Amino acid sequence: FKDDDISAGSLLQLADLALYRAKSTIEHEALIVDIKMKEELTYSSLLLKEMRQSIVDHDFVIYLQPKVNSNEKIIGAEALVRWQHPRHGLLPPADFMSQAEESNLIVKIGDQVLMQACEQLQRWQKNPTTKSLSMAVNLSAKQIWKSHFVEDFMATINTYDFDKSKLTVEVTETVLLQDINDATDKMNQLKLLGISISLDDFGTGYSSLNYLHRLPIDELKIDRSFIADFIQNKQMGLMVKSIIDLADNFGVKVVAEGVEDQEQFERLKGLNVAVYQGYLFSKPVSLEVFEQRLRQ
Repeated sequence: FKDDDISAGSLLQLADLALYRAKSTIEHEALIVDIKMKEELTYSSLLLKEMRQSIVDHDFVIYLQPKVNSNEKIIGAEALVRWQHPRHGLLPPADFMSQAEESNLIVKIGDQVLMQACEQLQRWQKNPTTKSLSMAVNLSAKQIWKSHFVEDFMATINTYDFDKSKLTVEVTETVLLQDINDATDKMNQLKLLGISISLDDFGTGYSSLNYLHRLPIDELKIDRSFIADFIQNKQMGLMVKSIIDLADNFGVKVVAEGVEDQEQFERLKGLNVAVYQGYLFSKPVSLEVFEQRLRQ
């Protein structure tokens, strides 16, 4: 680096970034960082600064993707985070989630998502026409790995007045990789509160069967990658049917996510899938739009 191109402090930041990235690669290979990464580092630093301020300002909001039954009636929703950026407008998770994970800000963002979901459930339950609706919330691995996760979770949901059985937490295999015994214990504690547990992206992990056996699962979500190909691909079709049969044997409800066309929907109905989610029914929408669709 030429001495007039970059300051010593920036050079050290680049070295730190190179170290982080090299350690995060599977092969633990050496990583060469050049001056072009300065722009990326500057953008990354600005994004983190704005993210921290947006947490304070409560700029992270939930959008709801409807869950429907075989009659296409809305029976609940999944809460998905969006960033109402003060300068760039509404940003999808792809624009900020990796940074949130790397910086651990995902924990605070996840806490705000949970609070908003509980607040919405409380509103629904005050209205007889929406009282039966459920809400699903994704929990990040870093949220669950916190030593006081259950205590913090209880403190949040007990702030609101709603039927706890209407709240579902969705966990992925990532949550379980660090310590499955700890994760199982925490999930069992949530079950005692009446919370439902959903195993998300089922079938993509190498030890999903082990998790199904050990965790107090109420629901399996078939990963969208299976749904996308299961009609054209015979092997994928057998995989989807096997997952549904397996869930049935365990007494676990099945949710098919990523349903995008009528043919997929009809085929899944023939396999007795209970719940559906996908663009065929709706993209994630704001609370206002979701309420409008309920009224319709």
